[in-house]
Amino acid sequence: MTTALSLLELPAASREHEQIVSKEPAIDEAMIKKFIAYLDVSRGTMINYEYGLKTFLLWMKLKGLTRPLRCDILRYKKELKEYISHQH
Repeated sequence: MTTALSLLELPAASREHEQIVSKEPAIDEAMIKKFIAYLDVSRGTMINYEYGLKTFLLWMKLKGLTRPLRCDILRYKKELKEYISHQH
């Protein structure tokens, strides 16, 4: 059984295998639009969510990901924090 902790330690080949066999749908622009349309939030919140999700989607594309795992999200958050800390 694969756990979140073991995913962080997977070698690249195993990580790619997890990506391919995942039953989760690929995250794409259409999925983001559906999610945003589903929200019951103010227009401003909707715009912020859309911006954040599209930024994440761009990062995924740059990394060659379509079905991010928890380890990918943690990596994104780490890189985002590093980027922001260098901007101040």
